[in-house]
Amino acid sequence: REAAAARESAAASEASATRRLELDAQLERERGVLARLAAENLLFVKRLQQSESARAEAERERAELQTRWREQTEEWFRRATDELQSQLLVDWGTSGAVAAELQQAREEAAAAASEHAREAAGAAEREAALRKALDAKSEELAGAWTESGAARERCEQLQAEAEARAEEEAAG
Repeated sequence: REAAAARESAAASEASATRRLELDAQLERERGVLARLAAENLLFVKRLQQSESARAEAERERAELQTRWREQTEEWFRRATDELQSQLLVDWGTSGAVAAELQQAREEAAAAASEHAREAAGAAEREAALRKALDAKSEELAGAWTESGAARERCEQLQAEAEARAEEEAAG
């Protein structure tokens, strides 16, 4: 009887040790999953920061282009007005000369306005492209964030299960 009890005790000890090894291996796998999730989360945060930085740079560039275009336009019109006024005062008596100067100023103004319109259209196209890229990145980041949340929840669930098993083993 004692020998049978000793054999049963040894078998139970061996089963318990085997179960502990299995739980330790599972715990290591789950720790690996947690480490991978942490790395993926860090990568996601870095990508998010890069996208935010790119968006801010695009916004800054757009504002800079708008400001530069306004300054150039205002300066040109100011100069054109001053030149025209001076010329009109000098040539006040000669209507033909004044008409010619006025026509020239109008043509220059039209050419400058056309050039500024082309520049503004180019800036608008760049802005649209940047906004499209920003929207694509935002969608990509939203998808990654959703995946990260699901993975994090699964990881927490696995950890809770592992802890529950460990507590059961400890109690049993």
